[in-house]
Amino acid sequence: MITLVLAAAKFPSHLQVAVGDFQKRLPRIERAINNNIGANKKNIRVGELKPAAKRQLIVHLVSNAAIQKLNREWRHKNSTTDVLSFNYAESGLPFFSHEAAGEVYIAYMVAKQQARKYRLPLVDEFSILAVHGVLHILGYDHEKSAAAMKKMQNAEKKILAACGIDSAGALTHR
Repeated sequence: MITLVLAAAKFPSHLQVAVGDFQKRLPRIERAINNNIGANKKNIRVGELKPAAKRQLIVHLVSNAAIQKLNREWRHKNSTTDVLSFNYAESGLPFFSHEAAGEVYIAYMVAKQQARKYRLPLVDEFSILAVHGVLHILGYDHEKSAAAMKKMQNAEKKILAACGIDSAGALTHR
């Protein structure tokens, strides 16, 4: 079972409402992921989980500068991006059950620009990016092949629909 936690941080005042709404929506996203993907499927790479095991994923909302730094350090791309994911289970190193199995970083200003571009509420854009990032942690990779992209698109659609979010805005559809 996957649990999502929003990391504590300071945000610009104009984002406070959307961040609060996103934090309230996280349990719904969690349920949608667990009900539609499940932590006992073969494609899940969040450690060697028993089906009933809980794994925490931390979601960070960060500045453009912070995500650019992460992107440069880990992907060797010196540019901003909307979302980055890190799966700690991929390292093969053991970790304790109370430790996070991965992290999702969302650039809040990029999300705000994309929400405006796609005419979505900012909370929906945060949710779309979080789902996309979590799916990467769970082993989905839309960059591998057309079949892998379709599989990830279908997973995004299911999860977003379960959250009441129009899947037309899903990342793998853009």
